[in-house]
Amino acid sequence: MKKNLNYFMVLIVILSGIGFSGCTEQLANLSLVTTEKVEIGGKYKKLKSSEGIDKKIWILFIPIGVPNVGRAVEDCIANGNGVLITDAVLTRTSWWFLLYGENDFTIKGDVWGKADVGDLNNPDIEIFELRGNMNDLELVSLTYPDNVVKVSHYIEN
Repeated sequence: MKKNLNYFMVLIVILSGIGFSGCTEQLANLSLVTTEKVEIGGKYKKLKSSEGIDKKIWILFIPIGVPNVGRAVEDCIANGNGVLITDAVLTRTSWWFLLYGENDFTIKGDVWGKADVGDLNNPDIEIFELRGNMNDLELVSLTYPDNVVKVSHYIEN
């Protein structure tokens, strides 16, 4: 009886090892990403770091939707109450356990919002202006002009 129990335990460990797998890969580092229209010459303020996820599941090896990078970006922007993200890191994660699995896109970065009149008159808030054109963008601090966020990758939905 004890011998059968040991074989059963070994079989459960082997099946669990075969049935469970997953991986995460970093897909991109982006200087600026948004799904909203941004205004060249617009004034922006950094709000906070945020994260957005678009996740879909698989049941019995059948996908219940496909994750979308744009929805992950929109989720991150909404979570941060802003309009654009800088210093963004995009990752893809997938995992399985027997007959259930999940795939997702996750984006993490600094969320920026449009500065309003009250922000422009508040000396405690550092305001940045988006300058350049779509091929050469940068966020330049109006308070400390040497503080520049250079945009080397720009994606707009």
